[in-house]
Amino acid sequence: MSSGGHIETSSYIAPYAIIIKVSTQNLDYFLGRLHYEVGVKMRTLKISTYLSADLETVKSYLMTPALLNYVVAGLMKFHPIEPNSFPSKWVEGKFSVKMFAFHFLPIGKQIVGIEFPQKSDHWVVRDNGSGSIAKTWDHLIFLESEGGGTRYTDEVSIDAGLFTLPIYTYAFIFYSYRQMRWRKLVDLNFRPLNDQLIE
Repeated sequence: MSSGGHIETSSYIAPYAIIIKVSTQNLDYFLGRLHYEVGVKMRTLKISTYLSADLETVKSYLMTPALLNYVVAGLMKFHPIEPNSFPSKWVEGKFSVKMFAFHFLPIGKQIVGIEFPQKSDHWVVRDNGSGSIAKTWDHLIFLESEGGGTRYTDEVSIDAGLFTLPIYTYAFIFYSYRQMRWRKLVDLNFRPLNDQLIE
């Protein structure tokens, strides 16, 4: 304890390295600093996988909104609100959706903001999203040819205030699950998704 009556402690919380300065004389200051140092820092996650399908095939299916719910099936479901249905192919614009964990538990609303940034070395689609859980959910998908297949990369930047750390942790599980579903879909030659599109 310092002579001024302040307590200083250091703690590590992966993936954060933070120093919390606690003032016994000013709790408001402490809570404000805690929110600043722990909560509001945007976190960026980047994970990648190899898909044994050529880039144009992967791109074609990625542009299909039906894929959105297919790759999260069992974990989550997105239901369109405005407009009340998804287009047959993604176009630039904002799409409001309701989110359901495990297909039945409502967990809020989200804006899916589709954009197509111009990149010379790889193809990119962006979901410049936001919602009731995370005020920033900026998701980029990068596609690059690799051998006879495609290198598929998810990169998402998240700002959910005090909930950024748990949401960031969930995002790792969420995108790892999506990529696993992608790999299985490619191994099945896209048949399950093709069946949905025919219906």
